[in-house]
Amino acid sequence: MAAKGTILADHMPKNKSILMIDGLPPLTCVSITMPEVSTDVTTRPDQTVQSGGTRAPVEITFSIPEHHALEVFAMDQWIRDCLDPIAVTAKKNGRVIKPSGTSLNARIWAILGAVAVSFKPDDGEMENEGEMSVVAYKLMCDDLTLQA
Repeated sequence: MAAKGTILADHMPKNKSILMIDGLPPLTCVSITMPEVSTDVTTRPDQTVQSGGTRAPVEITFSIPEHHALEVFAMDQWIRDCLDPIAVTAKKNGRVIKPSGTSLNARIWAILGAVAVSFKPDDGEMENEGEMSVVAYKLMCDDLTLQA
């Protein structure tokens, strides 16, 4: 049994998230921002709160290294698919996998109904001493649920 206030062994480091989107190669995330998932609520006449029974769409932002050509190309193709309002390949499901330090444990978040809505290549600057260039993306998703 661990002492109160100590971090248990085999924690899940923040820098090891893997983004897997169906039909795309695994994405090497330099950063990923997980959304706050909330349920719609309604205020009743007696001023108490009642669940609205639905969740609001969620936004996930992440960035991948610009030199990972296959990943950048796959994301570019997906964004192009999302421009077509009737394309069956626009909405995709996926997973965010957060392995533990030993990879014996993992937290898997299921992404449902994701659409790639924007991207932003890194700016260039002559004063920079060789920092890695990344491309940032934004996904809008129907839902995010804990899978494992």
